[in-house]
Amino acid sequence: MLSLLLPLGCSPQINGNIHESIYQQLDFQKGFSFIGWGESEFRDEKALESLQRLKSTGTEWVVFCIFWFQETPSSTAIQPAYDLYSVNTTDVLTFIDEAHSLGLKVILKPMVDIRTGEWRALIEPSEEWFDEYTTYITYWADVADQKSVELFVIGCELRSTESYLEEWVDIIGEVKAIYSGPLTYSATYDSYQQIAFWDELDYIGVNAYYTLTYSTVPTLNELKKGWQKYLPELEDYSSSLGKDIIFTELGYRSIDGCNIYPWNWQKKGRLDENEQALCYEATLEVFNEISWLKGFYWWNWEAIYTEHDLKNFTPQEKLAEEVLKSWYINSTPYPLNDNQKIWSVMITIGVSLVLSCIITLVSLKKRRKV
Repeated sequence: MLSLLLPLGCSPQINGNIHESIYQQLDFQKGFSFIGWGESEFRDEKALESLQRLKSTGTEWVVFCIFWFQETPSSTAIQPAYDLYSVNTTDVLTFIDEAHSLGLKVILKPMVDIRTGEWRALIEPSEEWFDEYTTYITYWADVADQKSVELFVIGCELRSTESYLEEWVDIIGEVKAIYSGPLTYSATYDSYQQIAFWDELDYIGVNAYYTLTYSTVPTLNELKKGWQKYLPELEDYSSSLGKDIIFTELGYRSIDGCNIYPWNWQKKGRLDENEQALCYEATLEVFNEISWLKGFYWWNWEAIYTEHDLKNFTPQEKLAEEVLKSWYINSTPYPLNDNQKIWSVMITIGVSLVLSCIITLVSLKKRRKV
């Protein structure tokens, strides 16, 4: 059974268009996922500085993702793994208080990962697993209620379990008996329409890692057109259920081609801040006046930013951070150069050709001397 680690008694502007931007509406959730990777990471003073910097971008909602683990896809025990990247529970409670003190609204998002490395979507559900998951999720629902958390996520990307309607309705009932705030579920962009328990929740939650183009040098207009093909499906589904959508996750790594497979956190690629920034700009422009979308939760903002994150999802200390600020604070586009990457590639090629010519000439001169 799940081991509980501690008692819970711890303590409108116009953007140049005729219409008002949704990012200036009070009910729009301008959010970000704030991630700590390891037991003590929230204890580092840099983590609090990082949260304060996130607030300065105009972000108003912060998601604290809770990572607990099961051993294999068929295991049932769910518990923290401090030798991996579970954050100490006491520190999570402290950071909820810190976020609230900064005027940020808080979302708790308990997640289950698998020690052996498989994606959580491949968990093999059983009666024992659902019992264990109920214990896990209601534990954090109790935390959410005691800490006055503004939104609670009942699950994330548990695709293999989503067809078990009765079990999920029971889980949601258990959560509602503890936590009185709004609820959502974090579904993958290609499975959200198969979920039958949205009626029990307040928002349709979509992890929106959509392919936008198949180009490694996309223009802003191409990226915006890429979004357009998904809008009718999303709008129709929202309308059919009479519920608004929030993007519980979306994001782009700062690498070449990030718009093609945005979900791929392992893909190798050349550093490319401009493409990441263009993806942010295209997304924020496209959804500027779409009323059925009620929030963005970008993936992700690091509690402690290091050089290792240079090509990762975070926009920290990158051009995408400036794009985010421009929209979240002022609801205005950020001036980006579509051709910045193209010129960079051309310059690189040009320099390579010049060096190649020099090397060839030196080599020829040496041969002549011989």
